[in-house]
Amino acid sequence: MRETEFENGEYYHIYNRGVDQREIFVDESDYDRFVQNMFLFNDKTYFDRGDIFDKIVRLSGSQIFENEREPFVQIVAYTLLPNHYHFLLEQLVDGGISKFLHKLNKGYSRYFNLRYNRTGTLFQGPFKAKHLNGDTYASHIIPYIHLNILDHGKHDWREGRIEDWTSALAEMDRYKWSSHQYYRGKNQPFPLVDSQNRLKWFGSMEEYSSTLREWSSRNFIEELEEGLTTKVINR
Repeated sequence: MRETEFENGEYYHIYNRGVDQREIFVDESDYDRFVQNMFLFNDKTYFDRGDIFDKIVRLSGSQIFENEREPFVQIVAYTLLPNHYHFLLEQLVDGGISKFLHKLNKGYSRYFNLRYNRTGTLFQGPFKAKHLNGDTYASHIIPYIHLNILDHGKHDWREGRIEDWTSALAEMDRYKWSSHQYYRGKNQPFPLVDSQNRLKWFGSMEEYSSTLREWSSRNFIEELEEGLTTKVINR
C-alpha cells in the first residue's frame, strides 16, 4: 500500500471518524480511555502487554516518567468529538506520525470492540493528514480544531456568525475532551500538550482567547484551505 512520507519538524492536521459516521465515543469512559492512550502510545519505549499495573503506574506517575519518554510526535492541539477526532501534530522521529496513529487507533479499536461486543473496523479507513505549508497556518488551525467543539451546539461558527460569543466560549470551556481548556490555563490530565507549544503560537492566554474570538467571527475556511495540502494515508 502507498504510504506518504511525513517530515520531521513539520506540522500536520490529522483527523478521522467512525465508520459509517458511527460514534467512537459513547460515554466518558471511552473519552478517558482514548486520552490515556494518547499519552501511553506516544512513546517508543512503551509496549502494551496488557499489564494493568504497568499502565496504572505510568499514568499515575505521568509527570515523573516524562523525562524517560521517547515521543513519536508532539501533540500541539486536539479535540475529540462523538464520531471523530482532530489533532495537530509535529513529527519528531522518522515514521512517528504513522506509528503513533497506528498504535492509538489499533489499541482503542480493540478496547471499543471488546467493551461493546462488536467486531470489525471502527474507523472510516485511513486517517487523513493535511500538511501545514507555513507557521502562519498553525495559529489558524489550532482555533479551528478547538472550535469544532461547537459543532453539536447552536453556534454557527463555520460561517463566522456566532451571535453570542460569551455563551459559545463558556460551552467550549466546559468541554473536557480538547486541549482548548489547557490553552485557556487549566491543567491537563496528562502532559499531552507542551507548554512551549502553547506559548509558541500564542504568547499568552489572552492572545489565544483574542485569536479564537477573531477566528470565530470571520469565515477563515477558504483562507485556511489554501495553506494546507491534503494527504490520504494508507495504513
